[in-house]
Amino acid sequence: MTEIGRLEDQLRLGLVHEVRGIGSSTSKIFLKSTGSRTIRLAALVIGAVALIGAAVFLGGGFDTKSAPEGTPLEIVEHERIDLPETELDPLTAALADLEAPEPDDIGESGEDARLPTEPSPAAPAPVRGPAPPPRVATARTATAAPSLAQDLEVARNKLEAGLHAESRLDLEKLIANNPAANATPQAYLLLGTAHERESNIDKARAAYVELRSRFPRSGEAAESLYRSARLLQAEGGRDQLGAARALLTELADQHPESSWAPRALVDRASIEIEAKWAVQDPVLKAQVPAALVTYRDLVGSYPKDSAVEDALWRLGDMYFELKEFERSAQAFEDLGLRFPDTEHDAWWQAGQVYDRRLHQREKAVAAYQRVPQSSKRHGDAQKRINRIKR
Repeated sequence: MTEIGRLEDQLRLGLVHEVRGIGSSTSKIFLKSTGSRTIRLAALVIGAVALIGAAVFLGGGFDTKSAPEGTPLEIVEHERIDLPETELDPLTAALADLEAPEPDDIGESGEDARLPTEPSPAAPAPVRGPAPPPRVATARTATAAPSLAQDLEVARNKLEAGLHAESRLDLEKLIANNPAANATPQAYLLLGTAHERESNIDKARAAYVELRSRFPRSGEAAESLYRSARLLQAEGGRDQLGAARALLTELADQHPESSWAPRALVDRASIEIEAKWAVQDPVLKAQVPAALVTYRDLVGSYPKDSAVEDALWRLGDMYFELKEFERSAQAFEDLGLRFPDTEHDAWWQAGQVYDRRLHQREKAVAAYQRVPQSSKRHGDAQKRINRIKR
C-alpha cells in the first residue's frame, strides 16, 4: 500500500507540472492571438477543460466502488492541491481580454458601437431537490378534527339512543387513543354503562376497576366504586353484600369530598340493615346496629346533605330501641329544626320521648307546640299540651 501511495503522489506531482504548462500555453495563445474571437474562445475552452480535469483528479475522484448499480456518480473529496495564483493570472487576464470589444466594434467617438444587449438576469439560487408540492386545503386540513369532548358526547348520545354496541366500540377506541386525557375517566364510566346495558356485568366491573387503577384520585373513581358496589348488591348473598359494603366504605374514606360519599353511606347503612350486622360502637361502648354508626357518620360529616333528613329519623328510632332516650329526642329535634318541611312527625316524636320517657314536661310542651297543623298528629299534640298544663 505504501508503494501505491508513493506512485499516486508522483503522478499527481507530474500532473501539476503538466497543468502549469497547459495553463501557460493557453495564456500565450490568448495574449498573442490576433485572430478571430472564435479561435480565442476555443483556446480558452481547451485550457479550462484541462484545468477542470486536473482539479477533479487532484482534489477528488469519482467514487464508484460503494455506489449501488444505477445510482449517479458522486465526487468524493480528497486532499485538495491548489494551483498557485501566478499560474492562474494569465487565464484571468485572457478572460478579461475576451470581454473587451473588438477594434472593429469601436466607433470613431471611442464608444462601443455594438447593439445594446439586455442585461442578463441574476443567476437563480441552486436547487437542492424538487420543490415540495403546494399544500392544498382539504376538508381535513381546513376544519379542525373533532375534539375529545365531542367524541365523548357522540358516544353518550348513542348510548342514550340504545345503540349500546356502537357506543361501546367508540368508547374503546377513544380510550385506546387517549389513555391519559382528562376526559378518559368519563369514557371509562360510559364504557361500563354500555357493558351493563349489554348484560356484560363482568366487563362492566373490569372497566370500573381499570378506571380506579389508572385514575385513583379522580371524581370518576369515586363513582366507579359506587357503581361496582351496586352491581354486587344486586347479586344478593351475604358475601356479595360484604364486598359491596367494603367498596362503599372505601369510597367514603378515600373520597370524602365527593358527592358520591354521602350516597355511599346511605347505601352502606341499607346493606347493614338488610344483613343485620352489628358493630362495637366506641361512643356508646356497646354492640349496636352497624347502620346506627353509619347514619351518625353521615349526619356529622354531611349535615347539609338531603340524605341527612332520613338519617336523623332513623337515628331517633335506633336510639329509642337502645333506650338512649336523650339521644333519641335530640335526633328528632334536630330533624325538625334542620328540615322544617319534613314529612316525618319529628316534633311529635320528640314530644313523646320527653313526655313519656324522660318526663321532661317543659321540653315536651315545647316540642308539641311545634307540631305543624299539616301533621295528622297536630290534634293529639294539642291534647297532650292541655293535659300536661292541668
